[in-house]
This record gives sequence, structure tokens and C-alpha cells, in this order.
Amino acid sequence: MADEENIVRKKEKTPEEIKKAEAARERIRFAVLTAGFVLLFAVGARLVTNSGFVHVISQVIAGVIGAIFYYSRFLVGKVIGIDPLRLSIIATIIIAVTIITSYLIFGKENRIQIVEIIKGDEDNRGAQPPPGDSFSVIANYSVKGYTGDIEDVHAAITGDSVIITYIPTGRGTHEWDYKCIDGKLSAEMAKFGGTIFLHPPNNYGQIKGGFYLRDFSSSITFEAKVIANRPIYVEFSQGGVTWRWKDCEKELAKYPSTLNWRRLGIETLADQWRYIQYSIAGIPKEEFDRVLDPLSCIISAEDNGIRLPLQGAQPDTIKVILRHIFYHKN
Repeated sequence: MADEENIVRKKEKTPEEIKKAEAARERIRFAVLTAGFVLLFAVGARLVTNSGFVHVISQVIAGVIGAIFYYSRFLVGKVIGIDPLRLSIIATIIIAVTIITSYLIFGKENRIQIVEIIKGDEDNRGAQPPPGDSFSVIANYSVKGYTGDIEDVHAAITGDSVIITYIPTGRGTHEWDYKCIDGKLSAEMAKFGGTIFLHPPNNYGQIKGGFYLRDFSSSITFEAKVIANRPIYVEFSQGGVTWRWKDCEKELAKYPSTLNWRRLGIETLADQWRYIQYSIAGIPKEEFDRVLDPLSCIISAEDNGIRLPLQGAQPDTIKVILRHIFYHKN
């Protein structure tokens, strides 16, 4: 009987204990509401503007306002005669409505971006490739993305083949990483020439383009040979179109290729056809969402024993011929 009385006493709390427990619960409720308030404020500012600076400042302001809101809730509640907890809920609802309204009015571009993320970035993908077990690069891409000493390069598609002609002189216009130095046009030669397959032609990410090639990301195959007076080293790569030069400033692409730059290999080509295959199965699938640049072909003058500038000698003519370029299904 005595034990039962002790248990009853243990279960019973004094008014002071009850008051402390209720105060602790209230602090937790207000802390959660304040955290939600801060998060709403910061996210709202981010949705309405693209500015990273505004985003950071908004978080600082949100923290300050949240702290003021938290510590002044009882005073405000007493002044206007509303329970502090109810006041917190009302204030949070008002803030949420304000953010949503601002977002709908001012955040159209960001709203599109958020919808794209929610939808799995569907609208931000490249075009759907035609059905089949393989995807033809030649049939779907332009071969005019000249790079290096571009006046030394010419490329054309003939049937199912591409002929890339490189006559190394180093003269004329240069399109490469060091075209401009400190905002000024450089006279430095690139000492290489080549081309990037692009979609659509001359698109370095200024407009939407490319293809959605997740289903064709197991391997790349093609045949290659050269017409020259000796074997030629040729470099093949893919991806990397994320910017371009504009008025000697790097302009970031609005719709960059999702495929990161990779060197696929450096091949020694002669006048006989060679079958070349590169495995790309280990590349993360999301990199194939918008492929602007499935293949690049580069011929280096120096790697092939050609010293530029030429000292009175006639430049070599090198023709690289590619055919049957395919991305293959997984």
C-alpha cells in the first residue's frame, strides 16, 4: 500500500514543475516556428532574385528579424492581446503568403528553373534522339566548330564521312584558351587546328541545343584515316562547351553542355582505315542530358613535328577523314 502511494506521489507534479515543463515546451514550439520563419525568409529572397549577394544578406536579415521576433513575442502578444503562439502562427502565414505573391510576380525566371528541377530538369535537356540502337553524330551535328588557328582549318561533311583539312601556318584568327590575355587580344598562335561537332551550328551554349544521350552512353565508335605524307597524331575528345570569347571576355554559356571535357585518346593515323572505339560507360549518366559537343578532333602542329611560324617552307596539308561516328545504346 505504501509503495502505491509513493508511485502516485512520483506521478504528481508540483505547480512549479508543471509551469517549467510548459515553458520548456513553449520555447521548443517558438524555436521551431522561428527557424521556419528564417528559412521562409531566406528561401523567398532566393526565389525572387538570382543575386547571390541578396541571398546572403537576406539570410542575415532573416536571422536578426527571427531573433527579434522570438524574444519580443510575449511583449507584442500582450500589447495587442493575442496569445504569443497564435501570433507566431499568424505571422508565419503572412510571411509565406507575401513570399509566394512576390515569387509569382517577380520570380518568373526562377519559377521556371525551380519547376525544371522538380520535373527532373526535363525542359533543360537536349533534344530526344531518333530511335535506334545507335546515334549518328554526323547526321545530327554540325562539324563547323573550328578551334585553334581557325583560318588553317576547313571541315565538310560528305555523305557519311567528315573531311577535316588542316594546313598549319599559324596565321590569321586564333580561337583557343589564350586568345585574350588580360582583356586584350593576343597574337600568340595556338599551333593546332581542329573542329568540334556542335548542335546547332556555332552554338556554344547561347541557345538551347544538343541531344539527350543517356540511352546512348556506353561507347563511341568510328573509323579514321589521314591523307598526309606520313602518319599523324590526332587527338579526340568530347564535352567542355561551357563558355566562349566575347569582346575578349569569357562569356559563360546560358545553356552549357552537361558533358565535361575529356580526352578520349591520341591516335596515330595513316592512310588506312582504323576502327576506333572508346568506352564511356563509366561517365555519370547526368552528363549526357544535354550534349552539345559529342566529339572534337584536334591536330597539333608541334606534336607532328611542324614548327610554327614557318620559315619559308610550304605548309603541309593534312586531311583527317572520319566516318560512321556513332554513340551506342547501353
